Amino acid sequence: MRFPKWQRHFGNWYYLRYRSEKNPTRRMFNRFNRFYGSGWTEEYIHGFQFDLERKS
Repeated sequence: MRFPKWQRHFGNWYYLRYRSEKNPTRRMFNRFNRFYGSGWTEEYIHGFQFDLERKS
């Protein structure tokens, strides 16, 4: 069964948003907060690992 393009796009976006919120590396990167500041982890996750959600 093929889904329409808009439905696949929405599904991909939803999955990326979910994975960025539940990212298991967040706990590891939070250790860098004392070196780089508290926003570094979120910027890395949303700006590098899951950058497709910004392009949508």
